[in-house]
Amino acid sequence: MDTNMSVRASAENLSTDNQNSGEGGNMCLELALEGERLCKAGDCRAGVAFFQAAIKAGTDDLRTLSAIYSQLGNAYFYLGDYLKAMQYHKHDLTLARYDVCPIHTLGAALA
Repeated sequence: MDTNMSVRASAENLSTDNQNSGEGGNMCLELALEGERLCKAGDCRAGVAFFQAAIKAGTDDLRTLSAIYSQLGNAYFYLGDYLKAMQYHKHDLTLARYDVCPIHTLGAALA
């Protein structure tokens, strides 16, 4: 089993375990932070697995979800998968249109 498969399986197991325990929102943030750490360390493939697990864990916080979509877009861009990068950045933009934060609202209005 290669390292990426192992990381993906670990991220998915954490996500599933916490969905069942009712701690999805908190686990979502923890998984996303780990994904961000991995991407900053240069392991975007592993980061993507954690971001996907974070989405699966779920959250009601639209700003957190928006940040995850943005990070996924960035990770896929660095991996050279430009179609997926654009897809996730579009998800982020859609959420930004519903955000009350002035910076995001301005960005959505200019898009």
